[in-house]
Amino acid sequence: MHILALLLVLFCVFREARPSTVYDNIPDSLPTNVPSLGYEASATTQFGNYITLSSATSLCGVSVATVLSAQAAHSDFPSYPTDGWNWNITLSLYDVDSETICDPVIESPVLYQQTNSFFVPWRPPTDPTCGGYDWRDSDGNCHSGVAFEIVFDLPFDVVHLSPSMVVGISYNTKDYGFSPVNVSGPYDSLNAGLATSDPTIGQNTINGTAFLNSSDASSYNDDGAGGVGIFRVDYEWYPYSLLLTIDSDSCPPTVCTGIPDKRSVPKLNSIVKKA
Repeated sequence: MHILALLLVLFCVFREARPSTVYDNIPDSLPTNVPSLGYEASATTQFGNYITLSSATSLCGVSVATVLSAQAAHSDFPSYPTDGWNWNITLSLYDVDSETICDPVIESPVLYQQTNSFFVPWRPPTDPTCGGYDWRDSDGNCHSGVAFEIVFDLPFDVVHLSPSMVVGISYNTKDYGFSPVNVSGPYDSLNAGLATSDPTIGQNTINGTAFLNSSDASSYNDDGAGGVGIFRVDYEWYPYSLLLTIDSDSCPPTVCTGIPDKRSVPKLNSIVKKA
């Protein structure tokens, strides 16, 4: 019996999905500035949190937003463009070892990583009446920097989010980062924005914890007892956590098109015995 070998070219596409927010602790109206962690000042390479999304179903990532605080004034770096500057920021997503959930340890390799160049604004000039290096806004309040949001758009068909995971943000400064630049610049005054209240969607898996990679033992609340220079859990950070909004949707089923009408193909079902 001869079986006809048929070569089919199948075109598989994903159905369009509508994103929904599964984690959020960024205020609807972003304040002028937010509490923040200075990477250069704290010898930090990466900072983040262990979070749980609002849905435990299979999720495909759509976007991750975070907030930074720009604390450099143009007058400090007059050779830079007057409107602002660009810098590479890296988002990293990690699974957590299932046997260490209550004392979380990230799994290797990284679940997903993306580096983008983002525009960073200057903060206004110093107002001497504020004292120190702060500037004064139109409402008369003094601030150390300016808060701004950045968004990582995720490839929907690639990033499958874990219901609980660690999210980390990293970038280089003069002395720290995965590739320190060894030259002073406004990036030394670029800080990661911190929330001071619990998320409105999703949750922090273990309240009061953060994930930190710093080469300075004193930057850890355990004074480096759990290790230095590695991205690991640290305690007693409440109420601070990384400002994040994560949008995703259920991973859609694959819909395949381009399949020929099998009824027109002779002998395709020749091995089927007739009744």
